Amino acid sequence: MRLRASEVGAVDVVDKEDLKLYQGLDTVRRVLTAKVKMAASVHVKKRAAEDVAHI
Repeated sequence: MRLRASEVGAVDVVDKEDLKLYQGLDTVRRVLTAKVKMAASVHVKKRAAEDVAHI
């Protein structure tokens, strides 16, 4: 799933394991904050559905 997401243009994927939900909300906040900040700095190019359908 991660590979497919990357192929169609995902900036990142959030895995449940990455969040370590059982370690508390501080861990979730730290992981998500870092991912959102990174994603905010990425230049996103719009792609048509046809462009990614064959991937």
